[in-house]
Amino acid sequence: MKYLLFGTLALLSVGLAVAQSDDDIFHGVSYNDDVTRKFNLDAAGVVEVLTDVRYRAKSQEEARAYYYIVPKVNEENLVSLTAVVATSMNEAQVKRVEASATPADIQKTLKAKNSTDEVAIFKISTKKDESSNGQVTFSIKELYKRRKNPFPSQIKIKEEQSVNFVDSKYYVSLYPTKTQKVTFSHNSPNLIFNTPDGGLVEKKKNLVRYGPYKNVEALSYSEVMLHYKANQPLPIFTEVKKTIEVSHWGNINVDEYYELFNEAAGIKGEFGRVDYQSWDPNRAQYAIKSLETTLPRYIRGLYYWDYIGNISTSNANRDDDHVTFRIEPRFPVFGQWKVDWSQGYNMPTRHHLFQNEAGRFIFNYTFDQDFSDILAENYTLNVILPEGATNLKVHLPFAVDSLDKSLYFSTLDFIGRPQLTIKKANVISSLHKESFQVSYEMSANGLLIEPIFVIAFFFLCFLSAIVYARVDLSFRDDKKVKTQ
Repeated sequence: MKYLLFGTLALLSVGLAVAQSDDDIFHGVSYNDDVTRKFNLDAAGVVEVLTDVRYRAKSQEEARAYYYIVPKVNEENLVSLTAVVATSMNEAQVKRVEASATPADIQKTLKAKNSTDEVAIFKISTKKDESSNGQVTFSIKELYKRRKNPFPSQIKIKEEQSVNFVDSKYYVSLYPTKTQKVTFSHNSPNLIFNTPDGGLVEKKKNLVRYGPYKNVEALSYSEVMLHYKANQPLPIFTEVKKTIEVSHWGNINVDEYYELFNEAAGIKGEFGRVDYQSWDPNRAQYAIKSLETTLPRYIRGLYYWDYIGNISTSNANRDDDHVTFRIEPRFPVFGQWKVDWSQGYNMPTRHHLFQNEAGRFIFNYTFDQDFSDILAENYTLNVILPEGATNLKVHLPFAVDSLDKSLYFSTLDFIGRPQLTIKKANVISSLHKESFQVSYEMSANGLLIEPIFVIAFFFLCFLSAIVYARVDLSFRDDKKVKTQ
């Protein structure tokens, strides 16, 4: 009964778009000829939204710019937004713009719906030859984090988890749309509830389809909700720090710090081993019981540690082409729990450090973190180069939030080692598993800096000891001592 109430409120809380004639909403304006959306809810950590838009502009010039919107309530959860033009398969430029930078008719539509401050606007730019007679087709891909909400928010250990997902059955657009439909794909065979919509909703296996809807006004919104069983963890890294130390003495050290949070439903009451370790192996599947990753085969000296000793079990196997590394916490990470730890390893420089014909050294490495299937909300990458490295240049395959240069001092460092600090939010393998390069110059004499200072230090120590042993600083009279 409560689900029926939710569905009714969802339909009544936001005004329904009223189907109108073509002359009313399509005459003399740019519009969406056809829109198909698909929400992929299968992944544990993120939600993928694929939108195919066939856009018909009122002029060839307007076809070179399409304004896509995301509700402000979802913008803070937006991980990425990319667009590909179907005719050329080229990636279009996507840029966040303010409402004041849009054409006059767009601003008029926003003001008429009182939505200027409620949406984030993205301008998708295309080339002149990518449209035909004012028509262009896009494929838009969005990734979102933290949009699947456990419902109820707390459950007992022996209970299964269910999640809620809410969005609009209409494509929220600045342009009217002739025809559109939407599909929600989930990885659960047990759909508890979905918002009803008469004969325009279809349920088939793990799919829920709404539509087709015709002649929908601009900025139309009608909320739909899916409630389904999802007895799996919802992991997310709230912070990841990766430090790479490059040495010209043949070694590269990689050290990583992870802070993991499980967004799944919290447990009611206290944790009990009796409830958790029952005969049922499927109990508490929404808890994170272990983590596994693959590392390069040539690593050595693999280690891990944490302050409270919760990460107590590990297993590493070296195969033909990689090392499989698995860690297991003493206490499973239930919903709304978090855990942090550090891990690292060493590897030879020959796999990642090269020298070009001009004599510059090039360090090449993968940007993202080792548990790359889990999104990292705040990612910091530190690259520490040898003492004496100069004229640093960085090549990154995508934009980052910040890039800073500083000096790093550790044992036997005298002039400091150059350090690059790169920060980026929302890092995930599907977007950021790409290589970056750092090039620099370094003379052969740079390798002698530390040995020379060490030799000089010990030489001064021995010289001081010799001088101290030879010099007599006492005030006694040696002649009187001899006479006596």
